[in-house]
Amino acid sequence: MIGDEETEWTQILASITAWEGQVLAAKRRLNELTPAGKLPSEVLSKVFMHQSAGWYTGAKSWIGVSRVCHRWRETALNYSALWGQITTHTSEWTRGLLLRSKQASLDVRIPLHCFSDVEEEDIVLLLRELGRVRSFDWDFHYPLKDLDISKVGPLLHSVSLRGYRIPEYTSSLFQPTLTHLKFRLKRRMSEVVGCTMQRVFDILRTMPHLQSLELSNVLPAADGADFGADTRTYFPHLRLLDLCAPASACHLLGHISFPEGTNVSIDFSDAELDRDGMKQSMYLLASRIAPAASFEGPVQPLQSFYYESSVAEFWAIGLNLDTLLIRWEVHPTKLQGVHRVLAVRAENLLQDANFFEMICHYLPLMMLSSALIDIRHMKDEQWRGACERIPYLRKLGVIGPPWSHGPVIKSLSTSATASDGSHCSLHRKCRLHAFPKLEDGNALLDAYVKALRIRSDAGHQLSHLDVVNNLGIYLDAGTVRIVAKEVRYDGCLIS
Repeated sequence: MIGDEETEWTQILASITAWEGQVLAAKRRLNELTPAGKLPSEVLSKVFMHQSAGWYTGAKSWIGVSRVCHRWRETALNYSALWGQITTHTSEWTRGLLLRSKQASLDVRIPLHCFSDVEEEDIVLLLRELGRVRSFDWDFHYPLKDLDISKVGPLLHSVSLRGYRIPEYTSSLFQPTLTHLKFRLKRRMSEVVGCTMQRVFDILRTMPHLQSLELSNVLPAADGADFGADTRTYFPHLRLLDLCAPASACHLLGHISFPEGTNVSIDFSDAELDRDGMKQSMYLLASRIAPAASFEGPVQPLQSFYYESSVAEFWAIGLNLDTLLIRWEVHPTKLQGVHRVLAVRAENLLQDANFFEMICHYLPLMMLSSALIDIRHMKDEQWRGACERIPYLRKLGVIGPPWSHGPVIKSLSTSATASDGSHCSLHRKCRLHAFPKLEDGNALLDAYVKALRIRSDAGHQLSHLDVVNNLGIYLDAGTVRIVAKEVRYDGCLIS
């Protein structure tokens, strides 16, 4: 009898084990059928990495996948593509990711941050896997010598190098397969670039598939002797060009061409105004982003303009002044489809009104419809020149302390005339922005109203005046109403 019970007991346990196996298999199949199992590996990878406690704070421990979801553990460990995004932290971390990624493609990032504890041997391990690296992001702050990085594979499409001095051996990373290249030396602390402009150009034209090119403090000084005037190349896929260099080195723009929709950013690193170099660069930029003065053809002209502290930014779409003012702070959905076409900077010059004058004179501003301009240190002749260059402006915003508004007030009281003798419609719609309240009352606003009344009496009444009351300005509706056909105060129509 006892033997029969033991047999039945054994059979029941075996059945339970079998049932548990069937349940486990069924759950595994359910997991395979869920939407999460169909997500791209890059998305799943981010889920695992970000949901694992402590990985982004530099914790010296291995990632606990089971904390994400214990049902995914087996799948994750066997899915090599999940482990191919390697941001170095510790040797254990790096070696673990390399082991789990097996032969999957890699995206490698070696950053400079306070939690980094990367040894030279870890970097050597990563360099040995270059044959399967897709993107390589490297901050050079390690004393590395005589590394072998010649085994670069065909998968490599993105390279980002930053540091005070980039070793010569990194040139092996500049492959024809690249679509994204970022090469930045630290400003003011970098050594003189040893190669010639011809060498830089020869390297660039071996990469015809580039979609983004960012070069900072790596262009050598201009040397016409080793760079032929007729040497040119075309980058048909380029969408972002970002150069930081002395104005004399930006003549590279004359030897490359790119599609009309390319986002271009030029940062002159000069500490003093280089009129000849900046003039040549701006002429080259103008020829790349706009056709002849008639603006006929497929190229869309510049329509919006922002200027502050020797930084000029342009868009090929009309933007409201509110958007220009907080252009990097607004919700992304409000800027959907809006991209900056051109940025020209000379931030080392600080406040230099001569740079603003050059911007207005050498870049194609004829079709601008909206502009937000910092008028500090602006002189009468510089503002008058700007008015002549942007005759079709409909929305104008000016920013600056009370003492700086003189040129704008003076121009409002007269009927502007373009350089060709035609009447300018500048200021027909005028946005007066952020006038501070003075201790002696609304003196600044009164000065604007007086200038606008003179203009109205001369038959050139504004069609629209919008006053923004950010700092407690009191507006007398009766005083202002006569200077424009429509007056708005803080967005409210004054009847």
